[in-house]
Amino acid sequence: MATKSSRRNCIFCRKIPQSKNHEHIIPQWLIKLTGRPTRMGIFALKGMRRTSFSFQNFVFPACSKCNEAYSQLESNAKGCMESLLSTSTLNAEQAACLLDWVDKVRVGLWLGGIMLNQNPYKINPRFAINERVGKRDRMIFLCRSKSAPDGINFFPIYDPGFAHLPSFTSIRINNVCMVSLSHSFVCAKSLGLYYLEEVDATLESETPKISARLSDANEAHYGKHFPTKNPQFSTLAQSILDSDCIGLSFEDEAKLMEGRDEQTRKSAIHLFKKGAGTRLNSTNVDLFVEPFDSLDSMMAATNALAFEIRAWLLKKVPPPRPGTPFTMVHLVAMIEKLLPQSSLLLKDKLEGIGKSLMARLASSDDDPELILMEEVTSALKQLKQDVSPEL
Repeated sequence: MATKSSRRNCIFCRKIPQSKNHEHIIPQWLIKLTGRPTRMGIFALKGMRRTSFSFQNFVFPACSKCNEAYSQLESNAKGCMESLLSTSTLNAEQAACLLDWVDKVRVGLWLGGIMLNQNPYKINPRFAINERVGKRDRMIFLCRSKSAPDGINFFPIYDPGFAHLPSFTSIRINNVCMVSLSHSFVCAKSLGLYYLEEVDATLESETPKISARLSDANEAHYGKHFPTKNPQFSTLAQSILDSDCIGLSFEDEAKLMEGRDEQTRKSAIHLFKKGAGTRLNSTNVDLFVEPFDSLDSMMAATNALAFEIRAWLLKKVPPPRPGTPFTMVHLVAMIEKLLPQSSLLLKDKLEGIGKSLMARLASSDDDPELILMEEVTSALKQLKQDVSPEL
């Protein structure tokens, strides 16, 4: 359970801020690039009612030193985004900057959402921005529309799937959409590199505990086996070794380094368009496939892709072991399994009553799925009475 002090910790390092200032999770340059700086945005849910306030006020505690350490990344990211919007092109160095910046924003949105929503799921954050920028395999799925009004959208930071598994998010910046995914070895196989095949994994802790075997590196896998395939999106992919997840022999770890830089532990960045892949270098290349005709069609495809990745992540959550508690992340994964096509509103309502539902699950010998379906029936009746054109 998060304490009051944890809500005052630095969003970069998790410590009590030194020379305290505030971090704009949505940087000021991006706020100006996408519309009026004083406009309002929806950042929280209070019960079933959405709460909005100014983008400029979406700030959280930070150490001055931590904040300054990321100032160069923000400056570089601004240039990358301006280039992407105006020319549709980036080179390898700029793509690395974009991947780092999206890592930073994704984790910042997660921590900010926990603080802003007063931590309804009682999550105890075990990492912050510093521990996640450029630490694990990462991918960005990109698309654009022919035209769109200036604006910015994020995957709902109050979504319970994102709250428990902050490995994905989506971002719309004017006429460009990006869906971010970062997870251990999520793209290593698709890049033809050695990776760890998970046999038994605990994903809820700060450092995943993995009992695994080393895979074979196979160039035939190049460009295949991604978590999702959508020809309307291009894909940036980079594999990164997380030393905290590796407990192998020296020989096997040496194999894992093949195709990755020995110092940074990172592979080259690869761009995939319609199944064809290329390794980025110092030459600028067009990152996109054919644009969508409208903002609406782009947003619909982006939201569908984000939920597809959300479902992929939740399927990787292992069931609770005998004698271990049934947690909220297990509940979210079960809801996704039983109700993959149900409305987000219904999922929000079920996950909002998670505490009482989990109490029933803990005290009953009945099948958890039967208990959940009883709650689904009750929630549907209530939603039909309340609002619910969605259902």
